[in-house]
Amino acid sequence: MKISRRWRCVAILFALALAGCNVGPQVSFANGGSEILIRREATVASGALVRLHTLSNNIDPDCSSIRRADVRVAREPQHGRLTIVRSVVYPGFSPGNPRAHCNGKGTQGAKVEYRSTPGFQGEDLVEYEIWTFNGGRLRYTAVIHVL
Repeated sequence: MKISRRWRCVAILFALALAGCNVGPQVSFANGGSEILIRREATVASGALVRLHTLSNNIDPDCSSIRRADVRVAREPQHGRLTIVRSVVYPGFSPGNPRAHCNGKGTQGAKVEYRSTPGFQGEDLVEYEIWTFNGGRLRYTAVIHVL
């Protein structure tokens, strides 16, 4: 499947908007551009919770929810636990965005969170996927530095 240049630009902007990470994400494409791969890093104290992702921008300009994206664990961590929590989240659109007035209004979303096994120090790796309501696939790889 060949992906147009316009779709690639939209996909990159979408992926970066979703990334919300500690270290800037590294974005690449696979399968002829049909998959977006995002690699990011986070640092956390041993046993502490770190939010890797908040999925809150599946809303229309009237602030109503669009069909929620499907978030799945693709690779469990070896030294901790990755959880996907469905909850009310709050979007943070930039001022020029037509949905900026939705900031501060709760909407149904998801949080991807990691907690290491207490006492573990070192590097852990997790992978999760987000399947968007329009069939897009974003695959996140997170390298977590546990102190």
